[in-house]
Amino acid sequence: MLKWQNHDTIDARILSTTYQDGNFVTWGDQENGGNSAVAQNQLRNIKMIFSTKSAFAALTSDGGVVTWGHQSNGGDSDAVQDQLCNIKMIFSTNNAFAALTADGNVVTWGDEVCGGNSTTDKRGLPLFTQNSLKNIKKIFSTNHAFAALRADGNVVIWGDQKYCGYSDYVQAELRNIKMIFSTDYAFAALTTDGNVVTWGDPKYGAASNPVQDELENIKMIFSTGRAFAALTNDGNVVTWGDQHYGGNSTAVKNQLKNIKMIFSTHYAFSALTNDGNVVTWGSQNYNANVANLIPFVTQVQLKNIKMIFSNASVFAVLI
Repeated sequence: MLKWQNHDTIDARILSTTYQDGNFVTWGDQENGGNSAVAQNQLRNIKMIFSTKSAFAALTSDGGVVTWGHQSNGGDSDAVQDQLCNIKMIFSTNNAFAALTADGNVVTWGDEVCGGNSTTDKRGLPLFTQNSLKNIKKIFSTNHAFAALRADGNVVIWGDQKYCGYSDYVQAELRNIKMIFSTDYAFAALTTDGNVVTWGDPKYGAASNPVQDELENIKMIFSTGRAFAALTNDGNVVTWGDQHYGGNSTAVKNQLKNIKMIFSTHYAFSALTNDGNVVTWGSQNYNANVANLIPFVTQVQLKNIKMIFSNASVFAVLI
């Protein structure tokens, strides 16, 4: 039985298996998590496994955490081990972990630039007021930053200030947030009244100003590596970000009506309509152009589609 949750940029050479009895086996690159011998005695009763690009964190059934792999990228949690109790869920950036406790506190470790330090900045000064990182409901991440959603709808951000770890210019708008979405280096927060707040690198979807007047009555947001697509309550779609990653849907705008759900690879979007049709846009090299699909799959066959699935570069449909 394989049970894992990994950051989507993990080195594919590193694999791990958790058996039904909660024991654990790893193989692959020795320095980046393929050798778990250092933690083997602790790897019992594992509930779930998480990863950065080069380290693993295993959540045990009693709420403890066991880490191994590249030490500076999350494999060494000794400095915070006494805090890693009663853990409910673990989240990650490329090189850091953030663990959420059952009572809503947060414990971080790994590369400080990527969010591994949620207490002090480079000068040793506190990042937040004492009670800011409390009552956390869920944590979201880009490659280099975390965003924690509090129970009161406010948001706390930390990590690389160049890539999403700085939000002062939108902090006043980060109120009544119900969900946060991300590209590689940008966040998009959805408010309870259906508006959208973005921050981070403009080249990765943080620059939503050109479509801001359309970002109302939003139901859900989806993303590729560098673009966002927002689905409205009435089934329309609003896109922004890098046009080569799906940020410009002008070419298919007339088809983006009565949309039921949107799916994405790292480079392109596919929208499923209420009547089972499929609309695609983004990088044509990664299946955004249905005409480029293998010969026996034609646009005619992309009718009455039940569901769409995807990995980083390929779409698959259930007919």
